[in-house]
Amino acid sequence: MAQENEYISDAAETLLHSNQDLKIRSYCEAVEESRRVRRGLEMEL
Repeated sequence: MAQENEYISDAAETLLHSNQDLKIRSYCEAVEESRRVRRGLEMEL
């Protein structure tokens, strides 16, 4: 359907990019949280 309709194709591409951005942001947040936890554990030692 997206291939046949320019508007749907554009919307599908926008959603794809948005989802990729969310995945990247989630990954970065997980990395930062891991670093915070590691720093906290190192301070306890």
